[in-house]
Amino acid sequence: MGGWTVRSGTGCRLWHTLDATRSDCALSRQGGKVWDSAEVLGLLLVEWGEQLVAGRRVLELGCGCGIVGLTCASLGCPRVAFSDRDGGALDLARRGVAANGFEGCTFDRRAWGLPSEERFALVVGSDLIYDPGVVAPLITTAAASLVDQLDKKVLIILRDGRNLVGVMRSFDQFSNVVLEDAVERRVVVPDDP
Repeated sequence: MGGWTVRSGTGCRLWHTLDATRSDCALSRQGGKVWDSAEVLGLLLVEWGEQLVAGRRVLELGCGCGIVGLTCASLGCPRVAFSDRDGGALDLARRGVAANGFEGCTFDRRAWGLPSEERFALVVGSDLIYDPGVVAPLITTAAASLVDQLDKKVLIILRDGRNLVGVMRSFDQFSNVVLEDAVERRVVVPDDP
């Protein structure tokens, strides 16, 4: 069994994922390991913790072994939906959920571009756009899942690392989002003595 450790201000948490073998994951290059971007997103979620994640319904797109969704579940999300096009990756995520005893998790093998009938307060995913052909289907899936967030305060993490907080007024199929009363959120971490 593999593992992933996160250190946060509240102590140390460990979420287990299982090492992938060829029989575990047909796309083992993508779903069978914890990618650096998933680790960074997981650390951000731990840092923001309860104010961003706790109590929310979460959809993880392209979950792979599920480390981001496992992090969300550990932070108090009552509902985490893991989705991936690869059944082997979903099996890894399912085994990680079982090893940690999380409840309220589902697993959905699906290709992007098909909107979910269920709505989520938070849609997460890391290292998803490795092929330009996936952008439009990814946006369709994420946007349909976020429609209930219109006229609510949202946090958007830009690829350049900036974080914007504002009220989402609209979005379109080209990834354009209109935020009202938006501010940039900066986190200052003091140096250790």
